[in-house]
Amino acid sequence: MKGLKIKIIGKRWTVQFLSEKKFNKEYGDDCSGITIPDDKLIAFPLKKLNLETIIHELTHGYLDELCWGNAVCLKRWQQEEMICELLGKHGQTILEQAHKIVGEYNALKEDK
Repeated sequence: MKGLKIKIIGKRWTVQFLSEKKFNKEYGDDCSGITIPDDKLIAFPLKKLNLETIIHELTHGYLDELCWGNAVCLKRWQQEEMICELLGKHGQTILEQAHKIVGEYNALKEDK
C-alpha cells in the first residue's frame, strides 16, 4: 500500500493506492476510487486512473470538510452557493492536488 498525505481545508487526509485485488476485496470492483470521510481516506486501485476520478474523490473530501452532510435541508439556491464557494475558494487547490496524485500514481506505475 503506497500513498501520500494531503490537506483538505486544513485537515490531514491520506490518499492510498492499493493493488487492484486488495481494493476490490475492501471496496468492491464497481468503482475506481472511494472516499471514506470518517477515516479521512481516499483510496484508488493501482490500475488505470484518470484525473476526472481523482477530482471526483477529492471533491467528496472537500464537501465533507464543508459539512455537506449537514446541508441536506438547505434550499436549492443555498446548495448552489455552497458548490460555488467550494469551486471558487478551493477549485485551484483541488486541481493542484489531483495533479500531484497523478504524479505519485505514475511514479508507482514506473516502479513496478
